[in-house]
Amino acid sequence: MNANDLKSRFFLRSTIALLLILNFSSVCPSSAQAAPGQTLPDYMDVIVGNAASSTKSQVAEQNVLALDIAMFGLYDDAQMKFQKNFLGQHPVIMALFSNQGGTLMLYRPGKAPLEAPQVPVRYQIYKSVGHSALALFRVGRLSLGNC
Repeated sequence: MNANDLKSRFFLRSTIALLLILNFSSVCPSSAQAAPGQTLPDYMDVIVGNAASSTKSQVAEQNVLALDIAMFGLYDDAQMKFQKNFLGQHPVIMALFSNQGGTLMLYRPGKAPLEAPQVPVRYQIYKSVGHSALALFRVGRLSLGNC
């Protein structure tokens, strides 16, 4: 088990424990009070139970949202591991499209990415002519009411 796995497990367990504590404290109001003559700062109201009460559905919603936010770090780690493992074993072609034809990148295992040359202007003209015909057909269908 490596250090990243241990960190991920610790983070997940800590998050779950915190959410359970928050959920328990919202269901069972605390009986802790400040000593006579002592006032607590406003931010302590949530801890000692003086805060405005929330419904069970509000508490559940807040807990689910907090869990979702806490999981982003784990998702990022998993994505990096998956991407590294997948790109390390399989070639991948990534197409990033634009009005100028886009960019094609070839990612090969163990090699630097290879970028395909830009498409000629002739391709862009052909593409525009094809899209114009398609747009005319679509406008014609709309005007005939046969969407």
